[in-house]
Amino acid sequence: MEIAKARTLSERELAEELASARRHLYDLRFQLATRQLTDYSQISQTRKDIARLLTVQTERELADGGAIVMKFWLSITPQEQLKRFRAREKTPHKRHKITPEDWRNREKWGAYEEAVEDMIARTSTRQAPWTLVAANDKRLARVRVLETFVRQLDRALEG
Repeated sequence: MEIAKARTLSERELAEELASARRHLYDLRFQLATRQLTDYSQISQTRKDIARLLTVQTERELADGGAIVMKFWLSITPQEQLKRFRAREKTPHKRHKITPEDWRNREKWGAYEEAVEDMIARTSTRQAPWTLVAANDKRLARVRVLETFVRQLDRALEG
């Protein structure tokens, strides 16, 4: 189920949709165990559907309960990432933070950007919007996050 559709469901409909998706996943796992399942992508898709439904449900419950839900995406450029990777390699107490996997994943930068754009488009809600923060400058990024936090908090308290 697309997240946009899930957002429009009532609380009862959302719970029913979630229960249905969980039953479907159980059925798929049974088919897998009994070698009746031939299209394994169905399991992956059903898990994604459940995750989307749970996200909507959780954020809605938090907001309805009075919580202020904020989501931040801190974005850096490939050049900044390379600079930070090299700095970590040169700093003995930070070397453990960088792995060969990190270097390999740099080659997939475009795919990661597409995935982030998709995630933000699908999961930003009125109750829990995403805030995108340019983070090449770590200190400035922290200030931007704090400014957003204070604005949202003020808005909620004025309410």
